[in-house]
Amino acid sequence: MMMECMPIEPYFLGRCVTCWELSTLDMEFGDFICRVSGTNNPVVKYTCAILSCSRRFGSPCLHLEKISGKSIELGSTGLTFQFPDLNELVDNLIRCDAIGSPGEQKPVILHESGRLYLHRYWEYEQLVAREIAYRALGQEHNFNEPELNLILSRFFQDPTKRDDAQCLAAKVAISKNLCVITGGPGTGKTHTLIRVIASIIDSRIKPRPRVALAAPTGKAAARLVEMVRSADIVLSDGLRLSDYLTESIGTLHRLLGASEDLTTFKYNAANLLPYDVVAVDEASMVDLALMARLLAALPRHAKLILCGDRNQLASVEPGSVFADICAALLDADRFSDSVPKSVVQLTKNYRFRESSLIHQFSEAVVRGDVKLVEKILEEAKSGRNDLVWFPMEEMSRSRDVLREEIVKGYHSLFKSLDSPKEALRTSTQFRILCPFREGPFGVVFVNRFAEWALGEAFGVSTHASWLSARYPGQLIIVTRNDYSLRLFNGDCGVILRASAVGSSHSNRELVACFPSENDEYRMISPVRLPSNETAFAITIHKSQGSEFDEILILLPKESTPLLGLNRELVYTAVTRAKNRAKLWSEKNAILRAIMSPTSRESGLREAIFREFQA
Repeated sequence: MMMECMPIEPYFLGRCVTCWELSTLDMEFGDFICRVSGTNNPVVKYTCAILSCSRRFGSPCLHLEKISGKSIELGSTGLTFQFPDLNELVDNLIRCDAIGSPGEQKPVILHESGRLYLHRYWEYEQLVAREIAYRALGQEHNFNEPELNLILSRFFQDPTKRDDAQCLAAKVAISKNLCVITGGPGTGKTHTLIRVIASIIDSRIKPRPRVALAAPTGKAAARLVEMVRSADIVLSDGLRLSDYLTESIGTLHRLLGASEDLTTFKYNAANLLPYDVVAVDEASMVDLALMARLLAALPRHAKLILCGDRNQLASVEPGSVFADICAALLDADRFSDSVPKSVVQLTKNYRFRESSLIHQFSEAVVRGDVKLVEKILEEAKSGRNDLVWFPMEEMSRSRDVLREEIVKGYHSLFKSLDSPKEALRTSTQFRILCPFREGPFGVVFVNRFAEWALGEAFGVSTHASWLSARYPGQLIIVTRNDYSLRLFNGDCGVILRASAVGSSHSNRELVACFPSENDEYRMISPVRLPSNETAFAITIHKSQGSEFDEILILLPKESTPLLGLNRELVYTAVTRAKNRAKLWSEKNAILRAIMSPTSRESGLREAIFREFQA
């Protein structure tokens, strides 16, 4: 029986041998396809097993060129299997009754491009392509320039400036039914999105449009609520934007009326959403299935605004939807006069100066400029810049240095445990980011090490059973939404003594404190908390949408095999820092990651372009 393996990207063992971490479930899927089609063809079995494996690693499909003519090593069995060349491979698959062409109701679909899909992912991809193209090609709403500038002047400094990308985004969103806003951290994406929404509302006085603002996670949705409130925008009739949107900001799942098990949705193609405008922030985190559900439920007349960073990590579930949509629309903008401009790229950075090493490093990572990255790393070794590099291969006492960095990073937190507001403020000053949960650089190990180091330094008893321990100063992160408590996956809080928050309870009793509105806090008994875990260290995926004054990024050694470091992981990690990022890694591990952009098999970009040409 094959072991369940860590989810890692397929990797090459030489010019012709490819090793896939096939799980028991993958192999069973291959057997199932053979069984229902009445064949024992090993080509069909192993191709479908690899299709299942690809989906687990985030690819909605498998391009047959990836396996044709290659020998594969089947996980840890030591066995190999030789695939035929592409033509013979395709012939084997089309003879299988369970594999069909587009339009057929078969469990697996083979497209003429050589991509193999699970049926539902083929349907998702076609729906997204169709709806995105329809909106991009839709009729424009005409406003004369003076009228448009008058509307925008309420929310933007000078709408007549031709090079103001934020203002351009508002003009595109007002005039078209599709607007895609993309930019890196510090370019003002959410700031722009909120003002774009206000501009749309003020551009249609009678009747005012019904607007929904959504985000993929509860944490991102809560941040949207707070940013709308803090923007303090007043519409032309004197109504505050925050009041106008009071009941219509939330998660995408909540917007669509998802059931608790996320298997059914109130709003769908047969029961459309009651909105004229739907805007999605942090759109890079939206997977293919969820995007398809949103577009299926969106009325054809409704505006769709997607806002995110196309260079950031893609969704955990299959698809790199936002990046594919951006790429397809930018291609159309360059190569076709018939497709109106839908993508606006924000490039001006309001957080970092041009001299910032964080800014220079992140730009070099996006471009895959290895030589420039090497140059920046050498400069970062001095420790005098906003990016600091600890070259592990040159460190003789790494354990002691790590302990010192952790104690220094969380010193302010542990010195402010008598004040809930101060504790919550200092809890965002520092965070350790890890690429994975397990292993010597994983969240589990680093949190254990941090608890030991902090317990020694500040005299806090973290108990022997760290997974269930509660102690003053413990950072926690919620891992499951609880709407009744208004706690969402990714929300971070601090455990404090009840006496610190003015409670009359015993000094031994503890409470969990979370940020609330207007820089206040709220207390929740630890026993009432939804699923949560210690959060001195969190995964880079979990950090998406968050910002910290200073971060410490731990990347594994180059010799650590097959752990899937990639360009987007490094970019996402370093751009979580507002003031300083410390990068702890061997040089070769960083360079290899930068030379390895995330490669998710997808046909969405081409499918959108085909829709444009139809």
